[in-house]
Amino acid sequence: MEQEMKKPFKTVTTEYFEEIDYDTTGADRRKSRRIRMVTTETRLIDRHGRPVSEKIEPIVTTKFEYL
Repeated sequence: MEQEMKKPFKTVTTEYFEEIDYDTTGADRRKSRRIRMVTTETRLIDRHGRPVSEKIEPIVTTKFEYL
């Protein structure tokens, strides 16, 4: 009897934040604006064949980069 493989459940959230340095003036102000992208990935994977009633801890990964 073959065991049925379960697919992992994954949620990905992407957020964008604007960072501005208000201490700069004039033409330098355009250079002081940065966009930061934050990506959070949450995975719920049952890799050990635990019973369904047992709590599964999520694996959370957060990455950020500037655009």
